[in-house]
Amino acid sequence: MNTTSVTTAPIMAPRFDGRLLFESDNLDIVHLTLKTGDAIAPHSNPVDVVFFVVEGEGILTVEEETFQYKKGDCIPMKTGINRGWSNPNQSDLKLLVIKMKSA
Repeated sequence: MNTTSVTTAPIMAPRFDGRLLFESDNLDIVHLTLKTGDAIAPHSNPVDVVFFVVEGEGILTVEEETFQYKKGDCIPMKTGINRGWSNPNQSDLKLLVIKMKSA
């Protein structure tokens, strides 16, 4: 059985410490850390995405609305919706980003 650790997973987004934990034809799982003051500009993806807040709190902007999420929250996001995360807090925001590449 293959096991991947956050500390040894390949880095795919160095600015935010995004690490690829799992990749297949249908699914990617990325562990993403946003430090205090980090922000990911609003963007859309060509796939459905589910965010799971592993640690901390952060702000998710979806189109023109903002939402506050915390540890334990799970947020599904449909294809093509503009969204971006920010971390204005004093502790790290850690997310699992689950990208569903096909239905």
